[in-house]
Amino acid sequence: MRKESVRMLKRDRSVILALALGVLMFGAACSRSANSGNTSSTSGSNKSSSSSAPTSTSSSAGMSPSEVFKAYYDAQVRKDYDTVKKYLSQGTIQMMEEGAKKQGKTVDEALKESPGVSPSDMPQMSNEQINGDTATVDLMAQGQKITMPYVKEGGEWKLAMDKLLADMMGGHQPGGDKGDNEVLDNNNH
Repeated sequence: MRKESVRMLKRDRSVILALALGVLMFGAACSRSANSGNTSSTSGSNKSSSSSAPTSTSSSAGMSPSEVFKAYYDAQVRKDYDTVKKYLSQGTIQMMEEGAKKQGKTVDEALKESPGVSPSDMPQMSNEQINGDTATVDLMAQGQKITMPYVKEGGEWKLAMDKLLADMMGGHQPGGDKGDNEVLDNNNH
């Protein structure tokens, strides 16, 4: 029974991680099991897209969590990875650094290799809820819904993908070396 539970946990974790990464376009940076065959062109284009998200500044001061996601997504479309990182929480940046390091890459290299996104693929947002220095926004993409957590850092809303993945994995920190990650690694035959 334990082997079946481990298999189910591995499958569920893979589905959850694929959903989160697919919606958030962090394929190479956040994945524990890199699929290095899927890389895309890394054009350095910083062309502006026709988005309603604020693009004149890379600061999220005064922006709502939903506006932060729109600006983050717009920066992804433009492949402006310095701006992308400005919308991410410190915990998310740390998680990405750990994931990239395991692949022998920098965060910037991993971001450049992540799948490109299109303005037409922008997830639908709903149900923004703010509670002090935390917030959530529901994102719907490809028929799948996730609730994106945000944290306020330095007075600005930041996407907390580390918290999203920890919540999806039942409270276990992504990239952790203890607990069921150890079981999964030892049973990966």
